[in-house]
Amino acid sequence: MLLRPLRSWGLQTLRRRQGPGSPASGLGTRGSQRRTWPRDKENEKENKLVVCVEGNIASGKTTCLEFFANTRDIEVLPEPVPKWRNVRGHNPLGLMYLDACRWGLTLQTYVQLTMLDQHTRPQWEDA
Repeated sequence: MLLRPLRSWGLQTLRRRQGPGSPASGLGTRGSQRRTWPRDKENEKENKLVVCVEGNIASGKTTCLEFFANTRDIEVLPEPVPKWRNVRGHNPLGLMYLDACRWGLTLQTYVQLTMLDQHTRPQWEDA
């Protein structure tokens, strides 16, 4: 199964990470030259690695995220699909499937707003 090696890679990457301000993967380094990123003082204490999972509809993104949700050191932010199915009694996701030309931009705009809200909200509030 592809998810086991993916989880191993994710955990190894989390363990290998260097301190704040260093490139996560070390890409772009040559010999002793190392490029460092400007420090992000706001997130310096948390020092989180962000991995985005993208794919076509029904390609297994949620299954992949559910697999990672069982790992203690990884925080998963699933797509808020229930929000996309009920906006004041309307279903923009369903409308997009009925008429993509008419409702595609509307749904994409709402998806971006809900994802922005989710990613800017403090996480692990119940921890």
